[in-house]
Amino acid sequence: MKGGLQALKEFLDFFLEGVYFWFFRPFKIISIIKFQFLIFCVFTLVGGHFGIVASFFASRTEVEAWNFLGGQFQSGVFYNLAIAFLFSAIVPIWLEPIDKKNPSFPGVKQFALALSFLVICFCLILLATAGNRSVSSANLVFQVLFYIVSVYLTVYLFILQYLHRFKEDFAEMDNERRDQLANSSPAAISDNRGIII
Repeated sequence: MKGGLQALKEFLDFFLEGVYFWFFRPFKIISIIKFQFLIFCVFTLVGGHFGIVASFFASRTEVEAWNFLGGQFQSGVFYNLAIAFLFSAIVPIWLEPIDKKNPSFPGVKQFALALSFLVICFCLILLATAGNRSVSSANLVFQVLFYIVSVYLTVYLFILQYLHRFKEDFAEMDNERRDQLANSSPAAISDNRGIII
């Protein structure tokens, strides 16, 4: 029993280490693709909010401005933004297998696409019923939560487009990570060494 719990703990450590490695470590390449990332932020993340910001500042009084925001939340504006951001980021990754015979990191990209489609589905369901609900704290929390997740996935999908430039570096780092975990906890890893690149 104790050995089984130890093996489970080792597997969870390996899994969480992998989650960090593949879903947070790639963000480090932003420092290398600064210009591309700046253009992406300006035209996608910032530009996507221009309509809301312009309408907010066009309000004549403070009361009108807050009423406008309340109406936007009730209509599910953040769900709309989440869906728009994700669809704009999905297309380049989705088309990559058509443009390239052997795209890099297919497993990671397929998982990111599946997760993005799942978030879009949830947003569509919640958006369809948003107009029937009053502006409540739960409604605000759900909208902001899905919005934050969508922004993260949008940036992550953008980064994946440039990850092939560091293909060998990430493959080598992942192999080292697996070797270290295998040496410290052999029961946690039973698959082949390396990643699909």
